[in-house]
Amino acid sequence: MAATAGPSRSPVADPSQDVATTGSRANIDGTLDSAFTLLLQKSLQAEQEQVVRPANVIFPWTGGGQPLTQPTMDPIIAEIPFPCRLVWVHMWAGDAQGLPVPVSATIELQVTNIFAFGASLPLYGTGVLPTMDNVFAADLDLTDWNMNLATGDTIIAYPLTFSGSATWLSITMQLRPSEQAIGVSDVVDNAGDNMTFNDGSPMEIRA
Repeated sequence: MAATAGPSRSPVADPSQDVATTGSRANIDGTLDSAFTLLLQKSLQAEQEQVVRPANVIFPWTGGGQPLTQPTMDPIIAEIPFPCRLVWVHMWAGDAQGLPVPVSATIELQVTNIFAFGASLPLYGTGVLPTMDNVFAADLDLTDWNMNLATGDTIIAYPLTFSGSATWLSITMQLRPSEQAIGVSDVVDNAGDNMTFNDGSPMEIRA
């Protein structure tokens, strides 16, 4: 019997392979998109409320357990490391056990800097000179004081008068860092369009 050739048939594509390939690509695209978003979110700091931490400056005069005398109380200096504003200034006096001792004292407070040392202006401006009048603690009135200080400002403190039996005298100041503006800029792609996250919110760089 002669052999007869049947009509040729083209191979039939397995539809399950196309579905698998499409699904794999979708999974890869989704994974890459999620990874890129996560990395970008970590690299771009979200807007957060700045935590402003105050600092303290202390000017201590001590007598080594013996009553203070004005001629032995040398000047003390403190250099300001950041822009800030005075919050309060307190004066204290006490004995070797840390107990309060009333004294009378006036303290000079001058402001200078490393480039103008020798020339200075009073920290108290046109206000009242730091004074204790037979008291062991004083919350000073800062009316008309120069409240704002710049980086590098240097405060020089030295007693003008002192009387009493206290073995130490101290001035403490609280400084609040001045708030600095935050720069914000959009993230732009090569086409000049603003980039956004999946939720449509704009990507921003904050510095």
